[in-house]
Amino acid sequence: MKNIFKAFAALVMGTVLMVSCQKAGEPLAQSISVNQNSVTIDGQNATPVKVKVAANGDWIAVVPSWIEMTPSSGSGNTEVSITAGDNVDEYNYLAGPRSGVVYFYGDDPDAPFALQVDQVGEKALDTKKTYVKVSSANEFDPTKQFLLVAQLENEYQLALGMSVVPDGGRYDYLYGEKVTVEDGKTINMPNGSKAFSWTSVANGEYAIAQAGGGYIYQSGSYNTSFYLSADASKETWTVTFGNDGYPEIKSKVSGRFMQWQNGKYSEFVTGDGLLEGNDRVLIFQDQAAASDETLTVPETVFAGADATSVSFEVKSNKKWSVRKYDSWIKSVTTSGDGDGNIEVTFDANTDTKARTATLKVVGETTSYDVILTQDKVRTTVAELRELITGTNSARSSYAVDFTTNNPVVSYVNGNNAYIEDATGAILLYLKGHGLKAGDKISGKVSGQGYVYNGLKEIVSMDGRTVTAGGTIPLTVITIKDLLANFEANMSRRVKIENVEVKSAFVSRNGKIAQGTDEIAVRAEISNGLTLTEGAKGDIICYPSQYNSEKRLSFWQNADFIAK
Repeated sequence: MKNIFKAFAALVMGTVLMVSCQKAGEPLAQSISVNQNSVTIDGQNATPVKVKVAANGDWIAVVPSWIEMTPSSGSGNTEVSITAGDNVDEYNYLAGPRSGVVYFYGDDPDAPFALQVDQVGEKALDTKKTYVKVSSANEFDPTKQFLLVAQLENEYQLALGMSVVPDGGRYDYLYGEKVTVEDGKTINMPNGSKAFSWTSVANGEYAIAQAGGGYIYQSGSYNTSFYLSADASKETWTVTFGNDGYPEIKSKVSGRFMQWQNGKYSEFVTGDGLLEGNDRVLIFQDQAAASDETLTVPETVFAGADATSVSFEVKSNKKWSVRKYDSWIKSVTTSGDGDGNIEVTFDANTDTKARTATLKVVGETTSYDVILTQDKVRTTVAELRELITGTNSARSSYAVDFTTNNPVVSYVNGNNAYIEDATGAILLYLKGHGLKAGDKISGKVSGQGYVYNGLKEIVSMDGRTVTAGGTIPLTVITIKDLLANFEANMSRRVKIENVEVKSAFVSRNGKIAQGTDEIAVRAEISNGLTLTEGAKGDIICYPSQYNSEKRLSFWQNADFIAK
């Protein structure tokens, strides 16, 4: 960059020299200065700022494109006027602060006078977050936001906050991501979304609050998993500094120290013994003035393809505003004061691709991006399976348009019905579903499902239209290929040829082999199903899973064809 300035300075000074010679002006200035080192311009409707250039010859200024300066060159002492256009975004909101430098050149291109120019912007959008390493109790300020950083041999790891809902009964991990530390003591970050803050609970004891809300704590004997709570007193921490300058962050509940576990897991943990040097956790403290603002919004929001609106909660103790950045968003709640809700409206998504929008929620001192994702139109069983991720206590919702792609019921037994198309299959477990093998399903179908010990199943199927006459699918596959691509084949009706029964059913569990490849078989009916050890033949079954065991669901004796 310096060489670019040199080349440019030489070019512009050559131009000045030519003009000076033509007009018999002053020689290039050997001494040049400005009566101020920095100036600040208003963010909107800015009044020009006047500065005085003192020079003993000709000079020229190199000006950033967003700054307007008149005149931009001169001879001798000159008053110049500096201003800028409105610092706003595409919605005419005040944008983040911006800065630039005006360089005044005389005869030495290596020694310009630098004038810092700052334009006022939205404080919450200030991208210049600077965190400095804290090495002593005198430097430690619990009113400031901070970063948790692990110093390794050749790199630094920044703690990432957890995304689980506070008091949600789930645990998560404080993983790390690489971060650049300048001169071993400074981190520059675009915003405070990865920062933590101290909450004083008792004299010298603090709760650790993450930017997204909630206080981190541990439970039981585990030293790697963390939980979030709305209760600041759930787990408190003390901070002291050793003679080596490393902070000692210690839990008052467990007595363990915060540290870094490298290698296999690469995460922040707590340990009984305090580690030396590497793998110790450092505190990098925000240099900005402390703020009492609280602003919490979700990181992500999801809407179905048919949805035309979505609402999410804002928790704050200050005023806030919202900016939309994507053309498919029709309207959004633009502002609020304190706790509230943001409603976003849009048209239903008719595309087979999902779409996302970024909504920026801006407070007085902080801002966060909320990523809104509207689902694509899903037309296949495989796409339905993608949506089933929850547990029985937190079921997943799904919506699929089977208008043109009509999956077929491959098998029915009581409350169980296997539904399959060319992309995949899924088990419907629903009392009184009324389906029969060979039924074709069409229409816009919706419902709920969850993962039961590794098997994805749906427990409702609303909006379906059923017609008879479908071709019952059957996929011929080897055990080896099945095991290599098990997820894609789960709940399909498959045929495995030339197998040998390695063990007959014991407590409804058996095993078959094809060459050297083996897989477990489960009798899905409590009695009446038989497999004779040593029998050979073909078997029709349905790949399933129970916890971590991959197995085949076997429903009727006729599906083993002896040879």
